Amino acid sequence: MTTTTRRRSRPTLTASARATPSSLPGRSAYHLLTTEQFGPELLRRLAGARRQIDLQLMTFDGDRAGLAVADALQAAAGRGVPVRLLIDCFSHRFVSDQPVGRRAVAAEHRRTRAMYAELAAAGVRLRFTHPNGPANLFALARNHKKLYLIDGVAYLGGINVSDHNFAWHDFMVRVDDPDVGRAVAADFDASFAGRRRTVDGAIVTNRALARTFDELVAGARHRVVVASPYAVDRRLAEVLEASPAPSRTVVVAPENNFWCLQLIAPYLFHRLERAGVGLLRFPRFSHAKFLLVDNDALLVGSSNFGRHSLSCNDEIGVVIRDRGFIAAFEQEMLSGLEPVEPVPDRRRRLTGRVGAAVIDRSLMVYARTIAPLVPALAPDP
Repeated sequence: MTTTTRRRSRPTLTASARATPSSLPGRSAYHLLTTEQFGPELLRRLAGARRQIDLQLMTFDGDRAGLAVADALQAAAGRGVPVRLLIDCFSHRFVSDQPVGRRAVAAEHRRTRAMYAELAAAGVRLRFTHPNGPANLFALARNHKKLYLIDGVAYLGGINVSDHNFAWHDFMVRVDDPDVGRAVAADFDASFAGRRRTVDGAIVTNRALARTFDELVAGARHRVVVASPYAVDRRLAEVLEASPAPSRTVVVAPENNFWCLQLIAPYLFHRLERAGVGLLRFPRFSHAKFLLVDNDALLVGSSNFGRHSLSCNDEIGVVIRDRGFIAAFEQEMLSGLEPVEPVPDRRRRLTGRVGAAVIDRSLMVYARTIAPLVPALAPDP
């Protein structure tokens, strides 16, 4: 696959020979699961679990998808499987990506709270990460990890448990590697005990993830592809502008549900285009995030790769260097992309430039002063 990123050209990604993870049996420890594939596999794995289930999520909503997973967790606990569940306190403020005070989600919010109570009553050990704090002071510092660990097999990626997450374009990677499984288990143990740590080994977390991202981009010889719905900010622009790779591409979602990113996008898209960075978008809303470097390194996990994600949140990822899997991943995740045209309106670009500077500076200050104060766990109810 090649990436065309000449200034003011229409960037394209041309697929190489067709390959899928299922065509590589026994040759890879990594298996790509799109959202359509992940839900059924998750339920099958939970139904067959025998030793241990650990799940850590940003959100877990009491809708059809959430209740199905909750039923599977309760059934596992009922047959004697130890089940632990970590959910971020973001879920106390938002359901289906809407504030819980809105009438449209009031019933779902009640179902979600009832679901949590039923899980705890069934023997699931449930804890919540990163309380929102007084006046929601801690709201920008989330534990943003998404991981599923079932009988030692780890799943890493960006999918939370809810109807809308299962409907988005996204993926999880199943990792059948005992070293990664043990590293994910150790990280979950620490998080469940309220210990925040940085890991740089079989997995990468928190500050190590930021270093790994920067080092991979700086070491690229041929190309860099960054995909994320929320990564386009001043930090990403600076890292890509400094990269020696002749081909650099950013893949974004066709729309964004954060007003601040809508505000700064015209300036940042223009800046990236002037720096020779190609801009592409998925044909439908995508929650997928990954970094592809040359043909031999792929970083996947929970991080959106922007300033907020890498400086304020707790995140987890894994660097994959299996070229066969990378080729299959590329074919699946980078097909059917569309060009993004930079916004010609100079006034909107100027407004975006000011907004990008203010947001970036504010996040840097928040990361230094407020984020370190956020407790890793909310008090038990």
